[in-house]
Amino acid sequence: MHIDHREAWHIALIPNPQNSHHLLRTLVHEIGHLLGLSHTTVRELAHVRVLTRCGLAGGARYGGRSRRADLYGAAKDEPSTAVPAEPTVAQTTTTPATTTTASLEPPDPCTWRDIDTLLVLGKRLFITQGQYAWSIGLGGKIVDRPFFLRDYVRFLLKTVTRLSAAYQTVKGDLVLFVNGWVYMLSYPTLELRASWPRRITDLGLPPNAVINAALKSHTGRTYVIYNDYAVLEMDECNITTRGYHTLQTVFPGIP
Repeated sequence: MHIDHREAWHIALIPNPQNSHHLLRTLVHEIGHLLGLSHTTVRELAHVRVLTRCGLAGGARYGGRSRRADLYGAAKDEPSTAVPAEPTVAQTTTTPATTTTASLEPPDPCTWRDIDTLLVLGKRLFITQGQYAWSIGLGGKIVDRPFFLRDYVRFLLKTVTRLSAAYQTVKGDLVLFVNGWVYMLSYPTLELRASWPRRITDLGLPPNAVINAALKSHTGRTYVIYNDYAVLEMDECNITTRGYHTLQTVFPGIP
């Protein structure tokens, strides 16, 4: 994928000025095409409204074909100097509760300005926003009503209000970044792996890093994007840092 240096690119995660293109959102859009996703005009797709309201170039929309990838939205929180609370680790069963534990109604996808995480698992697209998640078939149909995250991932603290990033490892495990902690879950049982969660500092990230996204490339490399421009490359074999980069070095086409 080539980035045209003649275009006016906006690199920061704040809304882009007029007469410029939001680089991260444009990359997510174009990577979708590389993964096999095409445009569609079906207005009923919930993720159509999300992506168009985020200001993707031309207002283009995606329609699904079965593909596996980890695509993520950008974090919207500011850095915090507070030390994250120690999570309570407990192995749990994965049968969801029959009633939601949330006190508020889930947000309307039509009103979203952005999303927290986006993850393709099998033939479903999972989108999280706040404490809720939506399951969408890659054909474009919403499979179920939105569900409360802690009904499925029950070991999350009640203070958790959103996921920062999520991706799936080569072995199939899910990795969640939450409030300065990293959780590794077996999939599809959603059971917490032994010795997890770990602090983001255990992976080599700064203690106050704001996680923007985490992804696994088609070459098998795992990247964690943080603080809007910095990139940590992770060695999944032993969960250690392989190297530090910038967005420009990982994506040479970025001006």
